[in-house]
Amino acid sequence: MENSGMSVERQIKIVHGSLIVLGVALGWCVNPYWYLLAGFIGAGQIATGLTDRCGTRACLRKMPWNRA
Repeated sequence: MENSGMSVERQIKIVHGSLIVLGVALGWCVNPYWYLLAGFIGAGQIATGLTDRCGTRACLRKMPWNRA
């Protein structure tokens, strides 16, 4: 199977950005507890930057479209 051309790092940014926007939107419209989702993803980004370990990266690399 051929790689889609989109890097795993770019896919991570799309997933994390989408979850942050979703958390803020749901926090605004549904319940303020949804802001915790955005905070959790942001904290994960900080941890990834400090440790260079990312759970999302590990999951995305196992996806069929990312296998070479």
